[in-house]
Amino acid sequence: MSNTLRFIGRVIPEVSRLTIPNHPSFRWQDDENGFVMHISVRIVESEITVSCDFVEPYERAKHFVSAHMRAMDISMAAVNLAAFGMGMGASVVIDAYVEPDGIERGIIFRDRKLEALAKVADPAGATFDKALDVVYDDIRMFNVLHDLSRANSVPSAVPGSCGSAVEAIRALLVPKGADRKEGWPLLRNNLNVTEGFLKLVTDHAAPARHGEHPYVDGKTTEEIAHRAWTLLNRYFEFRIRGSKPLPESEFPVLGV
Repeated sequence: MSNTLRFIGRVIPEVSRLTIPNHPSFRWQDDENGFVMHISVRIVESEITVSCDFVEPYERAKHFVSAHMRAMDISMAAVNLAAFGMGMGASVVIDAYVEPDGIERGIIFRDRKLEALAKVADPAGATFDKALDVVYDDIRMFNVLHDLSRANSVPSAVPGSCGSAVEAIRALLVPKGADRKEGWPLLRNNLNVTEGFLKLVTDHAAPARHGEHPYVDGKTTEEIAHRAWTLLNRYFEFRIRGSKPLPESEFPVLGV
């Protein structure tokens, strides 16, 4: 059986019919999970195919997540460079994969753990319209949601995007004319979180703000996302309840 995992996607907008004649390829060594793979990217008329060839027999539990992250990263790098050269805006969607068994399956980014942390925004829930009013009330909320959507679409972007979202929530809590430094105490007191709870997110976001993007392990990345989702959900609750501090009986203090 083949040891190749393929990811299939496209460039948006598809009408750009973007083609990159040279097909980037390289060797990737995953030290965290202990395997090596050779990756090649083919982009023809906005259709993307990323092939991941493993040195060892393919195991979904061991290889899939890491391979998918690398497929997204190198596809985005190639498309973003081409878009830069063309003076065009473009994005990448990877929405299918083919394992060595030859069966094509769809991909959807839906983290059930994150979903459980964002009940206020359940599209079928009673508070969705109220949460949407909060978004429409301040254009900065558009950026917060965009940051978290990107974090859930591009795993390597989690530290920077989640950090940006948390910083924005802090800014949203500062009254007009007040010192922006007041935002952190307001965030902690109104949303019932400690400095320690925030520190994991802000510390890992700092390098991204300065143009650095160091590797962050999967477990830490997951925890960063969970904390950012929790904070935004609590901010929505805070606003929906009349911008009053959340009651500890319903929202216990988080962190150490």
